[in-house]
Amino acid sequence: AIDRAKLNPAYRFISAMEIGNGRGKLEENKFSTRLANLMGFRVTAASDSHAKTDVGKCATYFERDIRTEEDLVAELKAGRFWPIDRTRGTVLADPLYHDVPVDLHDRWADMDAAHREYLESNPFHRRD
Repeated sequence: AIDRAKLNPAYRFISAMEIGNGRGKLEENKFSTRLANLMGFRVTAASDSHAKTDVGKCATYFERDIRTEEDLVAELKAGRFWPIDRTRGTVLADPLYHDVPVDLHDRWADMDAAHREYLESNPFHRRD
């Protein structure tokens, strides 16, 4: 399924991929995480709240304050964010996403390197 999913041409147009959906099943979020890691995308999380009990399960940490829609777009494009599973494991199995890592900038650099490597071997996803 991963091999088929990674062929979607829409990935040329995204800056990040949601890996933590608070209403998603753990296996669905694991799939998204594997796909994002394979492609080297920056990743987000959100509660996808439809009920009070859903609020706050997941969040996306931003390195800078977000005060406007323009701030949000700028930070997403800059890649200065990290997914947080506030349930500490029921949404995202990997403990890496249970808090903001102390080596966040190194993690971002690793993701960028993985994304460049992915694009070199999969040129149909390049934006040029």
